[in-house]
Amino acid sequence: MSLAQLLEERARKVATKLDVAAARRVLGTFAVIALGERKLGLPVLALQEIVRAPSMTALPNLPAWFAGLALVRGELVAVLDFGRLYGLAELGSARFVAVLRAEAGALGVLVESVLGFRQIFVDEVQAGVADPAAHLGLPSLGTTRDLVTLLDAERLFGDARVVVDTESVPGTTVQRLRPNGASPPL
Repeated sequence: MSLAQLLEERARKVATKLDVAAARRVLGTFAVIALGERKLGLPVLALQEIVRAPSMTALPNLPAWFAGLALVRGELVAVLDFGRLYGLAELGSARFVAVLRAEAGALGVLVESVLGFRQIFVDEVQAGVADPAAHLGLPSLGTTRDLVTLLDAERLFGDARVVVDTESVPGTTVQRLRPNGASPPL
């Protein structure tokens, strides 16, 4: 084999590898957070911000998974404890609150630590393997090979257990959390 043929063959192999990489479809960019031993990916498109855990006001007659209300940048945000809501794990100390936003309003999620941000490709999500979070009711898009459960924010905001109503009051947004679709206590 001549040197020209050898170089041409190598160039063809490299070009093939680049074509395969370019063909990968991006599922999205996710903030990877820790909840106990579990890693959870929050879609950046639904993520408003991650803040140090502010003071929270607990409300009576609500489930234990409702951590309370927090004031984040002048807005009252309902904060959930996914560990309790979905039976993931008991949180040691929640140092942060991830604020997710949808048309319905904002929800906060208690977070132990932020592990980073990463782009997830469709082929990274395990296909044909039972999603370990599925039996917990966690609204997920699936789980990556390295066991990051990807949160489906749209389904989270549609979860029957967590209904957020927003009302406009001059100068503020008021949110009402109605667990299990029931009216809040007066």
